[in-house]
Amino acid sequence: MLQVAGGRGCRLVLVVLATALGWTASSAGDTDRDLQRAQRKLYLASLGDYEPSPTRSGLADSAAQPRKPRGPTPRVAARPTTPARSAPADLQSEVARLGGQVAELKEAMKAQDELAGASARDSQRVQITSWLDLDFNYESRGGKPSTFDNEHVYYIFSGQVSPEWKAYSEIEFERGAELGGGGAGNGDILVEQAWANYAKSQYLAFRLGKFLTPYGIWNRNHWDPITETGREPFVFRQALIPVNQTGVSAGGSVHRGRTEIDYIAYLTNGRGKSQHADDPNANKALGFDLSVGKPRRWRLGLSGFRDRDDADANRLEEIVELWWTFDCGPWHAQAEWLRHGGDRSIDSFYIQPSYRIDRHLKLVFRYDTWDPNRDSVTDLRQSEYLVGLNHRFADGVLGKLEYLRHDDEAPGAASFNRYGSSLSILF
Repeated sequence: MLQVAGGRGCRLVLVVLATALGWTASSAGDTDRDLQRAQRKLYLASLGDYEPSPTRSGLADSAAQPRKPRGPTPRVAARPTTPARSAPADLQSEVARLGGQVAELKEAMKAQDELAGASARDSQRVQITSWLDLDFNYESRGGKPSTFDNEHVYYIFSGQVSPEWKAYSEIEFERGAELGGGGAGNGDILVEQAWANYAKSQYLAFRLGKFLTPYGIWNRNHWDPITETGREPFVFRQALIPVNQTGVSAGGSVHRGRTEIDYIAYLTNGRGKSQHADDPNANKALGFDLSVGKPRRWRLGLSGFRDRDDADANRLEEIVELWWTFDCGPWHAQAEWLRHGGDRSIDSFYIQPSYRIDRHLKLVFRYDTWDPNRDSVTDLRQSEYLVGLNHRFADGVLGKLEYLRHDDEAPGAASFNRYGSSLSILF
């Protein structure tokens, strides 16, 4: 009887332990994959020296199954035999082994929880992005030599401080900037952007600091690795609206089916001699941008800006801009039209269609014109015609070849041809 009770007890214990272990291994079915996938994040998060190991964690072992009896069921012996006397020892060994595996699985699950916390903390850390470009340009104007130009080097820092708060800064080094011992040097070093963003929902977000002025297309997307041409259009190149400003903005978006509406308004120091440090006049710049469209198909937008330019004798600036984008298969087109209706009379317009030949090659065209004073009795209009070819060598490497014809109708001005190439690397 003692042997029967012991045999049934052994089987019962084995079944319970095997069932528990099987459930644990099943519930942790993805643990091994998750641990190996997140191994690198574990080191980055500096959580310790834990390294996922199938041998050490026991995840490589399948759950122990109850032993099946071999042959006919043995009869109950009147006396304990030698195998019966060793059964308790075998049971204790098996229980100890299974208990060890359960402990190792618990350790692995704990490590997975630590990895999940590390991933959350890692997403809040500062992310660093950089890009640079090298240009080569030649113009047919007499006496101007061909030139290599290390025009931009950018360093971008961003971080999700909390689910609602994000911080961003962008440092620009222009034209191989160097600082001399006395503080003088070549090139420029400037903070392009530095802001904090608070977003409780998609409908309303607040931004404060120095940010790109939200108007049109080019000003908000003027990085060389993502623009179709190396030569900027007049509407951006002449800074008809300030490239960046310091102040606060509020905006958001609404989705209705496949239609998307974006809106933003801002209050800033405006343009001035030291616009990012103080506002010497009593006027603040006001502006807005409103757009509607279907993602990856088309978008139509309206931008507005009003300010008094302290750097230009408090000249009134009242500017409105219409902009538009369109995508259809390999075709993309964008256009911007700007009118200055304050104390200056400026018009600017460009249209830029492009055709993607394949996943690496794109053909680009642009007609671009601006009139610095449309009320002048003398025609001062300038126009440019551009043909370009882009080749994407890799996801972050973009090469551009361009031919541009510049026509200047102002008295005494000269027209010229311009040949350019650039290589931009985003990393």
